[in-house]
Amino acid sequence: LSKFISLIIFSNFLSFYFQDRYYACIRRVIICSLICVVLLIFRLSINGFQSPQFSPSDNLIISCPSTFLRIINYCYIYMFYIWLQLYPIHLCFDYSMGCVTLIESINDPRFLVSIVFIIGAITFITQLIKGYFEKQYRFN
Repeated sequence: LSKFISLIIFSNFLSFYFQDRYYACIRRVIICSLICVVLLIFRLSINGFQSPQFSPSDNLIISCPSTFLRIINYCYIYMFYIWLQLYPIHLCFDYSMGCVTLIESINDPRFLVSIVFIIGAITFITQLIKGYFEKQYRFN
């Protein structure tokens, strides 16, 4: 109750200090923040305020000993999901439990696919940024 009263006092201070249009904006932000806190507490109460327990078979990449291979595996998984969106021939209801095997060495052909995907993604993002700034300065 004291937090609620202090929130009301704070909102009254803001309404006095700012104009009415700023007050409406700040009021919306406060309401959205309170709703987020309530939903977060509700979500945590479902788990009994404990973090979820995952087994190694739920996410095989976590058990990978090398950080480099872990990053490569994550990139391969992202590339695999994008490929499934474009060409959905190998569909499965659950891609956990070892359905997609890990890349365990550099000799795996999927390693090269992951590297090409990383280079392509970096090139695509840099071209987007470069094109944005060229367009911005071209018309000004």
